[in-house]
Amino acid sequence: MTIMPGKETTPSQLAHVPASSRSPEEARLGRLLAVHRGVQPGLGNALLLLVSGLIVLLSLGYGFWRAISAYVQDGSVTVDFWSSFWLTLTVLALACFLVLAGYRLYRWRRFVAVYKQGLRLRLGFFRSQTLKWRDLAGVSSIVIQERFLHLPINTTHRAILFPHRGRPIQIRGPLQEMPTLIARLKANLYPRLLPGLREAFNAGARLCFGPISIQRQGIGLQSGQAHPSSPSSDLVPWGEVAVIDVQTGCLVVKLRDGKTWRVPVIKIPNLEILLELAHQGVQS
Repeated sequence: MTIMPGKETTPSQLAHVPASSRSPEEARLGRLLAVHRGVQPGLGNALLLLVSGLIVLLSLGYGFWRAISAYVQDGSVTVDFWSSFWLTLTVLALACFLVLAGYRLYRWRRFVAVYKQGLRLRLGFFRSQTLKWRDLAGVSSIVIQERFLHLPINTTHRAILFPHRGRPIQIRGPLQEMPTLIARLKANLYPRLLPGLREAFNAGARLCFGPISIQRQGIGLQSGQAHPSSPSSDLVPWGEVAVIDVQTGCLVVKLRDGKTWRVPVIKIPNLEILLELAHQGVQS
């Protein structure tokens, strides 16, 4: 059996970012290591907002000019006829402008701050959240290569945090330096999780990594998580596994009888730890 986990994620050197003012909640998280903010409006975004604002003002001004001209020339009877189209256009343009400006503001306000003892996040418009590393059970990530006519056009990164309590927290772009952020999450979380998971694995416990479960005797998959030709959720002995590989965003488990499991890596928390323990199970 061969295990090919793909490219290993190497964390970049962590940079200290001093904080000018810190709340007691932030102080309990220890030293601030880095802040990954939403993509800030660049020149292109500023020009787009400026042009949108000018269109709204010009449409509004032209509508009023038509209304005043109609009133002076023909009286109030024709005011509504001449100005209603431009005033309606102004309302639509204003609505589009507010939606665009709100979306840009939403993107800019998002951030993930990495501290020595945990995280502080604001992924919505208002509410921020604080998590200590001990509150997290795992993290998963995926790189999505978008293509058009088989040509790469964009690369996006996604990550999911799995707290011990509560719903998973999705971290989607655009955030500054998403690959570095994902590497920092794993570099801080994995050393805290690996010793306990390895001890439980050596003791014979069945460990769950999302839809995948492993123990010293073999590997299993929850029913309904893979191709219908996949075996049941019962553990498959390591000796019956031919290859475990990461291919095009999926964990691929090929069995010697020809059956194959394919599970998206974004559903699998702590993929690198899973692969390490699986390698240990194969060699034992």
